[in-house]
Amino acid sequence: MAYATLEDVRSSAPQLRLSDSSRPSRAEVEQIIQRVEAELNGVLKSIGFITPVTTPVSISILKSMVVNEVIAQTLEQQYVGVGDPRGFGSDIMHRRYQDRIKALLDPNDPFTLPDALELDVQVKLVGETSSIVASIGDEDDDFRMTRDMIF
Repeated sequence: MAYATLEDVRSSAPQLRLSDSSRPSRAEVEQIIQRVEAELNGVLKSIGFITPVTTPVSISILKSMVVNEVIAQTLEQQYVGVGDPRGFGSDIMHRRYQDRIKALLDPNDPFTLPDALELDVQVKLVGETSSIVASIGDEDDDFRMTRDMIF
C-alpha cells in the first residue's frame, strides 16, 4: 500500500517541474517515494506498528510525511550544482519529516498514529513449551502459537 503518489508530490509542490527528462525524472521521483515509504515502514515496524498501515487517519499523516521527504530529496537533486538546495526549501521539508520520525520514536511524545494497529508480542513460558501471545488491536484478540508452530 502506497502512502503517497507522484500526484500527491506534484500537488503539494507545483513548482517542481517533473517530466520524463527532468532531473530527477518522474520515474526517479517514484523510486524516491518507494524508498521513503520503505524507510518509514521500517521505522514503524521497529516501534510495533503493523505495516503497511491501512487506516485512514494514519495514512493521511504518513502521506504528509512521505510527501515532505520526497519534496526535500527532489529539490536536492534538482539543485545539485546550481546552489545550496537548502535555499530552495529542502531543509525545511526534510526537517518536518525528521521531526515526525523523532516524535514517533519518542514514547513520551503525544504524536502518534491514532488509528494504526500495533503488534504487542510477548514470549511467555507455558508449561514445557514456549508460547507467543500477540495482541492486535485490543486484548481480546490474543492468539497463541507454540514453539513447534514457529520453527
